[in-house]
Amino acid sequence: MCASRKVSVENPVLELGCTVPSDLPAAGEAALGRYAVEVRRAHGLDLGIFHVEVLHTPSGFRLLEVKPRLTGGSPPDTTTSVAGVDAFALLVDLFLGGPLPEGPPPLRGSASHSFLAAPQKSTVPAPFPDDWFARLRSGYARVAAGDVAPPLRTHFGSFGMLCAPAPAGAESARSAVKADSEGLFGFPLLAERTRTPAPAA
Repeated sequence: MCASRKVSVENPVLELGCTVPSDLPAAGEAALGRYAVEVRRAHGLDLGIFHVEVLHTPSGFRLLEVKPRLTGGSPPDTTTSVAGVDAFALLVDLFLGGPLPEGPPPLRGSASHSFLAAPQKSTVPAPFPDDWFARLRSGYARVAAGDVAPPLRTHFGSFGMLCAPAPAGAESARSAVKADSEGLFGFPLLAERTRTPAPAA
């Protein structure tokens, strides 16, 4: 499963979510899959679901990190929401001797997660609706009316998350929800971009 990771425009070290499917064409996803398999083999990882993170550069894929475990953060929920396969249940089944999947599951749509993060210390206005994320597939905010949202210093410091699913175009749907959220919070949220270049028109 390939996901496009989103990072802060101001500081590309800060991760702000992901989108599935990635914006790679089918041939690019297949090439990335082969690269990930080579990385897995080189590290002797033979059973499980592994996290392989790469940077897509003009000269090819460049390895950022590989972990002998399922990725954390938003990708498991994002992929589960469009693939109809619970990544955690699949991992348990694998270790209990269940059959290996024949290949990546077919995607039934698209989904995009974004972490809610303030570029500077900001105060949540009052009144503030408790159910602002009710229309999302999932979402939460660890702040309420009158609370101070701290500026994001690491990608673990976001004050919430939102996810917008859609049959197609989840990224644009998520962008609209994020814009609405900024109106409710009354302050701008960190701008984001994908690390993967958009395909040429």
